[in-house]
Amino acid sequence: MRPRQPSRFSVFITILSIFSAVVLLIGTAVTLTNYVQTQDAAVELADDTFSAAIRRISEQQESLFAPLVFFAELYSQDGNVKAGQGAMENILPSILRGMELSPHVFQVYAGYENGDYYQVFSFGSSDSDMIADMGGPPGTRFAIHEITRNAEGIREVFWRYLDDDQVDLKRTPATSTTYDPRLRDWYKSARANPENVVRTPPYVFAVSPEVGLSFAKAFDGPIQGAV
Repeated sequence: MRPRQPSRFSVFITILSIFSAVVLLIGTAVTLTNYVQTQDAAVELADDTFSAAIRRISEQQESLFAPLVFFAELYSQDGNVKAGQGAMENILPSILRGMELSPHVFQVYAGYENGDYYQVFSFGSSDSDMIADMGGPPGTRFAIHEITRNAEGIREVFWRYLDDDQVDLKRTPATSTTYDPRLRDWYKSARANPENVVRTPPYVFAVSPEVGLSFAKAFDGPIQGAV
């Protein structure tokens, strides 16, 4: 009687199959573990990268906004600002120099509780179309926008355009205006929060077609207002 070789062979195949399945299962488990660990590491790396990017953006944002906060704090305490729109000319050289050093500062302005207004614009080399739209001649580097009341109590607006040496290029005659700083969100928000420098959401500026945001601080003096 011949030995039953097929039975041993079948048993061998069965054991080999089980062993292969175990090896495959272990391999799959190891691969899955490595995949999960890789995924976890990737998620952790992405989280760290995202957090670092947010920190850099926040630092850059703070650096970008710092001059605006400084302007608001500084001029809200200036006696010339508190004295009224007519005294703003005394600090115009300081304002223009500050804007030269901070090219992302487009406007500096002060509004008063009596409706007076004093606004300074700083333009760059790519702003020629905007300058023309705002009535400025070629070569304009700065523009001064003033609103005050005449002897009859009518609110009038004046424009003055300066070159890079702060020399007058053009002055406009007085015309009536409906612009009122007291109705603007930056003014109302500053007056409602007198202890803080307030920041508005982005909005379209009233005088120019630019979109930006404002930092403002209330002040008290002979005339109340915000800058």
